[in-house]
Amino acid sequence: MRGFIEKDLRLLRGQKRTFLIIVALAVFLGYNSTDFFVVSYLTFVSGFLVFSTFNYDEHGNSISFLLSLPVLRQDYVRSKYVMGLLVTGAGWLIGMILTVVMSVIRGTALVPADLALQIVWLAVWNMILALILPAMIRFGAENGRIIMLALILGIAAVAFLVSKIAETMGMDLSFVIPKISMMGTTVLVLGIVAVTLVVMFLSYLISVQIMKKKEY
Repeated sequence: MRGFIEKDLRLLRGQKRTFLIIVALAVFLGYNSTDFFVVSYLTFVSGFLVFSTFNYDEHGNSISFLLSLPVLRQDYVRSKYVMGLLVTGAGWLIGMILTVVMSVIRGTALVPADLALQIVWLAVWNMILALILPAMIRFGAENGRIIMLALILGIAAVAFLVSKIAETMGMDLSFVIPKISMMGTTVLVLGIVAVTLVVMFLSYLISVQIMKKKEY
């Protein structure tokens, strides 16, 4: 697995100029935006870097060569999940550092509760990655992107429909926010992180089974 991770990191190193441009753009857009725009943006973009590694693996049917080496297919799968955690974690950390620096420059204070909730965003995005990775492994990078787009649009559509149905039925969903606040930030963060870990574990098991059955 270590070799697969090193391979992906070396491949991503070739995109460092692109990433630096993305960071500069995030700072430019985020300086006059919400306090944590940079964190959300860089975490989101970093997740897509993981998907780009599938393109490299499929180029010239390189995956067939990789799997001809003395490695296990589950090592390949595990490396993608570890890469997801590493890359999104790095993007999130860079975003947090930049946010703190910009806050100091602007002379504004960051709310501790909001800082903690950024962990929720990191967990949620890794949960989305866990839902998409099996599709990437099963259908390839190009089809996987279509499925990813469909998943994101589907989540947005469900949220929109729920709000419209609640509005039609005269239900007030605003009470949900106070209820969540009563849970406490720590309980909320730990709960979402726990759910994310369970989803990632189940996703990993599914991906391993897909990888074992797939022919190259």
